[in-house]
Amino acid sequence: MKVLVAILLTVLLTACTPSLMSFTEGGWDITGVVDNVERLAGPEAVDCGFHDLQGAKGQGSVLYGIECVRRAIIHKRSVKFGTNEALPDSTVTEILIRTQDKKYWTVLYERMLDSDELRLSVHACESIKIHRDSNSYESKKCVEQPTSKWL
Repeated sequence: MKVLVAILLTVLLTACTPSLMSFTEGGWDITGVVDNVERLAGPEAVDCGFHDLQGAKGQGSVLYGIECVRRAIIHKRSVKFGTNEALPDSTVTEILIRTQDKKYWTVLYERMLDSDELRLSVHACESIKIHRDSNSYESKKCVEQPTSKWL
């Protein structure tokens, strides 16, 4: 229930904030989400922002975020990056983290709009591939992790 409330508040607050936020701005620090990101990414991580993908402004801000992630990886830095997107049947929040020891984590929250169902998946990945042409990334060689590693 605690996670459901946190996600609901996150979705509501991010819907009312600008398209680009750092992980510590704009109401994103709800029920320990930032603490979890900081724990995995480390205090020196490059903050590539949290991007609301709605509309042209949101799509534009993700260009910055993907390029930021790419540069952080090139410079062997840890990094944190997140997106929020409203789909026809759900709201999806995705977080990408590169740890100080060069491991990748993807965390996906999906809240179904027609029910209170919340899906949380956590994966540890060996690498990611940046797709500059589509402003996206692809996780490679991922293994699902217990959600307790995130919560």
